Amino acid sequence: MTTINKGVDIGTTSTVILDANTSRYYFAIINDSDTDIYLALGADAVAHQGIRLNAHGGSFELVSRDMYRFAINGIHAGSGTKRVTVVDDYLYA
Repeated sequence: MTTINKGVDIGTTSTVILDANTSRYYFAIINDSDTDIYLALGADAVAHQGIRLNAHGGSFELVSRDMYRFAINGIHAGSGTKRVTVVDDYLYA
């Protein structure tokens, strides 16, 4: 088992938060910024579409029975870069 804890800077263009991983069984993405962030599953992220993470702690989490194993991308409609924190657990392939 491997657990990765990291931060990812999100820009105003689609940014990869998690790469595809067929061994993933848990992840959490938390918005650590002052701007809403939008997630897209398996596609480029588009502002004001997809899964919205509210500013100051909005989150998206999945566990094994509901697992999504494709790439997850994020974007925001503000200025500069914003930060999400990520926990990604997976089994060795």
